[in-house]
Order: sequence, then structure tokens, then C-alpha cells
Amino acid sequence: MRSMKGSELPEWNGDIFLPQAAWIDIGKEILGKAELDVNDIFFIQLVAAVAAWRPAQDIIRYDRDVYQSLVEMPLDGTLPSQILVHLPSWCIYVDTPDGIEVEGDTWSGFFAMSGYDARHGIHILRILFLKDNFGLLIKDIPLGEWNLRQALEFLRNKAEASLEVIGVKLPVSDSDEYAGVRSALNLLIYLCAYGVSDKEGAGLESAHYPTPQKVKTGWRLFPPDKPRVVILGTAFGEKIRSVSHSDTVHGSHQGPRPHIRRAHWHSYWTGPKEERRLVPRWLPPIPVAMVDDDKEP
Repeated sequence: MRSMKGSELPEWNGDIFLPQAAWIDIGKEILGKAELDVNDIFFIQLVAAVAAWRPAQDIIRYDRDVYQSLVEMPLDGTLPSQILVHLPSWCIYVDTPDGIEVEGDTWSGFFAMSGYDARHGIHILRILFLKDNFGLLIKDIPLGEWNLRQALEFLRNKAEASLEVIGVKLPVSDSDEYAGVRSALNLLIYLCAYGVSDKEGAGLESAHYPTPQKVKTGWRLFPPDKPRVVILGTAFGEKIRSVSHSDTVHGSHQGPRPHIRRAHWHSYWTGPKEERRLVPRWLPPIPVAMVDDDKEP
């Protein structure tokens, strides 16, 4: 299918391993059906994620303190959702220590991959939460000219509309039912910001798009012999741990009381005017009015 791109099949965005329409055709061939039902499509979406992950086999893990800060952070409403259009690989797997809660279940990790909604003409971020016994929950995050908080609102609105069709109303809850999705998005923003280089502890090899190799019959992808674990955030983790052990000074009327400012996102524009893009940067917990405040945090 990939070898037919631009010839027998239309072109598609290079961030996508194979478009959804191609996977539907593959599903019909695998299952021997003229049309796929809902369960078939659900199964094929998992196959699509594993197939897109297999050429690179990147497993993303985070420094324990960076991970904890990221999953506890609120989602910054100023960050445009388009930040997540370009992942560093066709599909990556994010390991979540102690699991991540979404819709009342605990998931051991998730696949993340880029996609395209041809019906609405927008990019999507597909997150596939996984657990034992083939448990699977899929969330498609719409990406476009809106911020990430609005993207989550669209997600809820879509769920409400789907349930209304069968006469069910989504219950109103005081809890944040999308807290787990929000945590996953924060982890992926960090990956997009730092996971394509060795900066901030990504290591000598980071998540990447694999390079096809020339063979007699054309070009071919050769998957690695085993998955590759990429550790992110080790440098920031050391800073966080140094902050937590900082000695405080007595507060005074001349300055703020000693405290630790929580982690947050900061973004800035980069590049020439016609190609400007917004780059997110993560600021770890910062000591305020500490003894070593004059040192680099």
C-alpha cells in the first residue's frame, strides 16, 4: 500500500503511516468481508497502530519526577492544538507508571499516532489506551485553529452527540472525566518539544521516523530486532529533585515568601515571518526566595 503512494493511490501526509481508507481495504481483505461492522473497524484501528509502531518500535518513558509533574499539570489553554500535529514518529508507545485513569478504568499505557479526518478535513491525534486482555479505548483529538482545552470540549461534545442518537444523556460530573486524556496530552506535548533530539535526556537515539532501505524490489522498512526505550526528562528531573531539597530562607517584607512555583508551559514564536511556528517549552518547578535562588534552577 505504501509503495502505491502517489501512483495507484493518492498522496497523503508523511506523518501518517497509512490513511484510514487504506486500512479499511486491508481489513476487508484480512477478514474476508465486503463491509466492516463497528467491531471490525475497532480491531483494524488497533492493527493500524501496531503496524505504524513496528518500523521504529519506540517506547517512551519519562523521568519519574518529570512524569509526575506532567500528569498533574492543568492543560494550558493558550497552547494551540496544532502543536500536536507532528509527532516524532508514525506511532509511539508511552509507558505510564502505575497506570493512567480514563473513563473509570486504569490503562497501562497508550499508543499515539497522527491521523486525518477526511470527512471534516482536519488533522487528528489518535490515542489508543491499552490494558491487559486486549482492553482498548480510542480517543481522536481534533487538531486545528483552536487551543487544547477547546479540543477536549469538542471531544466531549462528540460523545454527547453520539449518545443522544441512542437516547442516552452523558452524566454531569464534578470530576474531570478527561483528566487522563489531559495528562496524556501533556506527556505528548513534552515529547514533541524535546523528543526529537538528545536535549533534556532523550539520549543519543530519540524517537524518529525510520528510513527505508533500497532492495532489489524497491524500498523496504526493516523493523529493529527489539523495541527501543527512550527516556525523556532526566536533566529536568535532576533539577526538580534539587529544588525539592533546596533550603529556604526566612521571608521578609522586601520579598516573596519561600515557595516552589509549579511546573508550567511557556511558548514562543520562532522562524521567519512567513513560516513562524509556536514552540512549547516546559518550565519545571522553580524555587522562589530560596537560598540558592541566584543559581541556575
